[in-house]
Amino acid sequence: MAINNEVVAYTGTQQLPWQTVGIIDAAAGNADAALGVSERDFATANALANCVSIAVDQDISSAEIRAIFATDDEDAIFDIWGMRKGGLYMARICTVTAKAGQQYANADGSLVYADTLSLTNALWAATVASIIPGANHMARVILDMWSWKTLLFHGHTTFDENVIIQMAGTS
Repeated sequence: MAINNEVVAYTGTQQLPWQTVGIIDAAAGNADAALGVSERDFATANALANCVSIAVDQDISSAEIRAIFATDDEDAIFDIWGMRKGGLYMARICTVTAKAGQQYANADGSLVYADTLSLTNALWAATVASIIPGANHMARVILDMWSWKTLLFHGHTTFDENVIIQMAGTS
């Protein structure tokens, strides 16, 4: 940035843009329960149709997660799992119960954000919190990454329709 014709380095927090992690398949999610003990290695879980994952190359200190539906007032339940770089097995961070609102997530209004992301089973030593605005605003889950490099999202139990998972971050 230039101030009085001098180049000044900006040293603020780097924000990583929203990116789509993937789409959790509703039919597979409805037919499944939470991950069993034999499914908690990353390769096995990631091969399931009701799982999507993201490997984070950058050193990010926190992640922000949102869910997108095609129809308002729909429900979905998914677990967020984490894994350190070079790891084989994952640790569950929390369970998220999502409810679609009416705020558009795209220009033509064919997608809507979850306006409620309620957390249970929070098994994270650092911050994991839900910003639940309700009333048809975009809800988000915020979590400290603790240098964990992979997140996996596993849909199960109640899944009214396919859900798009997106993530952004700060370093």
